[in-house]
Amino acid sequence: MSYIIDTIQNLFLKEALSSPLLFKDLASMEKYISESYTGRSLIELLQNADDAGAKRFLIKALSISTYMVANDGREFSDNDILALCRSGSSTKQRKGNTIGFRGIGFKSVVNYAETVHLVSGDIKTTFSRNLTKKVIPEANEVPMIRIPHRFSGESYYPIINDLQSQGYKTVFIFEVKNHSLSEEVKCFNSDSMIFLQSIVTVEFHIDNKKSYSINREQLNNTFLLVQAESDSDSSAWLVTPFTKDTGKSAVAFKYDGNRIIAANNKEAVVHSFMPTLNSLSMPIKINGDFSTDPSRTKVVLDEDTNSATKQCANILSHLVESILVDGTDDFGIVNVIKKAQIDPLFQIKGKDINDVLVEQLFKNLKAVVCDIYGSEKEVFLQPIGMTDADFDKISVALAIKGAGKKDEKKIQGLTDLLSSLGYKEIPLEQCLDAMKIIECSAKTRECVLVKAINQSRFGMSERMAQKIAEAKLISFNSGVVSSADLEGNEVVNAAFEGAVIESLATPADYTAFTKIIGLKTEQLAMNQPIENGVVHSLASSNVETQRETFSKNRVINKWRSVEMNVAAVLEQMDGVSSVIDVSTQNMGYDIEVGLVDGRKRYYEVKSVSCLGDVFSFSNNEYTTAMQYKKSYYLAIACQTDSQITICFISDPINTLAMTKRVTRWEWICNEYSGEVVTADME
Repeated sequence: MSYIIDTIQNLFLKEALSSPLLFKDLASMEKYISESYTGRSLIELLQNADDAGAKRFLIKALSISTYMVANDGREFSDNDILALCRSGSSTKQRKGNTIGFRGIGFKSVVNYAETVHLVSGDIKTTFSRNLTKKVIPEANEVPMIRIPHRFSGESYYPIINDLQSQGYKTVFIFEVKNHSLSEEVKCFNSDSMIFLQSIVTVEFHIDNKKSYSINREQLNNTFLLVQAESDSDSSAWLVTPFTKDTGKSAVAFKYDGNRIIAANNKEAVVHSFMPTLNSLSMPIKINGDFSTDPSRTKVVLDEDTNSATKQCANILSHLVESILVDGTDDFGIVNVIKKAQIDPLFQIKGKDINDVLVEQLFKNLKAVVCDIYGSEKEVFLQPIGMTDADFDKISVALAIKGAGKKDEKKIQGLTDLLSSLGYKEIPLEQCLDAMKIIECSAKTRECVLVKAINQSRFGMSERMAQKIAEAKLISFNSGVVSSADLEGNEVVNAAFEGAVIESLATPADYTAFTKIIGLKTEQLAMNQPIENGVVHSLASSNVETQRETFSKNRVINKWRSVEMNVAAVLEQMDGVSSVIDVSTQNMGYDIEVGLVDGRKRYYEVKSVSCLGDVFSFSNNEYTTAMQYKKSYYLAIACQTDSQITICFISDPINTLAMTKRVTRWEWICNEYSGEVVTADME
């Protein structure tokens, strides 16, 4: 036995004999620690191995009651074995490069072990309550990991020698009283290794052999690509490296090989090098030198935790800042960060680490947005329904910085993130101010008018009424004119009026509003006499109808909806590169088709019992058809149990006769002709 074991044993035996009450307290404290660390002893052993610079970590069942744990890290020193025996002491410093700092984590093995043998370099010792009671028979309660004894695990030398020949430097033999360690092994997953610094492989040889590995490589200047693999699954993470500025703090994003994806609820947790039970609102992982409770499973908010949390928030905000400066988000970082939120009940429940992190992150990001976009310009979001072109024109007219759909295409999730930061859509009054001097598209004017009507339900100030009157807001048959400049009894354009009414809860809101702004009853399109439209035949409209050519092996299923089967037919036509079902998005069409030559077509599906039945055309569809003209198609479909027959009609506004019917604006067609395609269904 080495000299250090004799020295430590004599030191703590004298202490126990001179202070029996203290010795009893140490036994109680050891029991409390082991109970607090229930389910975490495997994690502690792995952390200690990583701190020792180990690349390999191995646990092997020697029998039903004996486990061997080994690693190839740095051998135990005299100071290490002394710290292991003491309580609340360690050779590892809080601000150093290692994980642990309390010197108590190893005592978690008391939860399941009755005897622990340790061989590491020149250190060979055994910890056992029974051996301690033999030398201090008068003690009723004794700690296990306190007094080291002469090594009594000679029977394990063949196994230990074999491991040492394989390069393992430190070997523990646990003689156990229950199956706690085995149960912990069953719950282990490779994600637990993401923020470790040296461990590469972990192997468990218990019921079956299980292998886990971590591969770390520098992906770019920002991220390490960390791939965690096991025998049954694998995952990849983009991890920010530890630097002088970030210390032990880092952020990990789940990665599919192309873009960042959302981590699941079990994965999106705080790591204090190993995972805790603290979850995050963002589907990511963060790591830091966080203070935890004795079990290392719950983060404790203190000065050190706040410092590490601030470092994590800084990492995230710097990533967003780089994205905003570059104008691109290649990995999709913003789309994940946008999910950050503070618990709305934090004032009742108190803040946790997620709330502290998000609060600091939002503070940082507001400063970033202000710095990049300029403090002299207000930042506003694009209102729903406003076109990109009009949003740009209005932003210039108001001298504001606008963030909208075009920005969203480059940086997905940006508008949601800005909304979380408190940025709002351009207010109605400012839109009206801009529309005094610029003329916007019908779609933009419709959305602004609908917002004005909704806001005026409970009254309207004279100031607002004046702004509405001065804005070029309403489409009349003669053109777009502000009501202040209107001469005579101009009639509101029927399509414009219909689109507005369709967006309101009731037509009564529209009629009440028009009275407020001074329009007369006879100026409303809904009050005009109904006339039949002019019939435009295919021959007179210069519309070409050419039967599409099908490729082979098309499969149309009778259990699908009509829209799905129309999409299936379109997918198999020559010249089609993509088919997207947008039927739930109220776009004015159901299917968007991309052609191989780059053009697009927009198909509105109408289901009828048989071709020739009357169908209706909503005002939204009517307006959209007017916008896309020959690129807009009606797909009038008749589906039976065995076939689907589809009549395709291009540019229906100019090729069909439609009758206006006032419900909330609807267009009725009772006669049509077009290209007919029939497909068998399986």
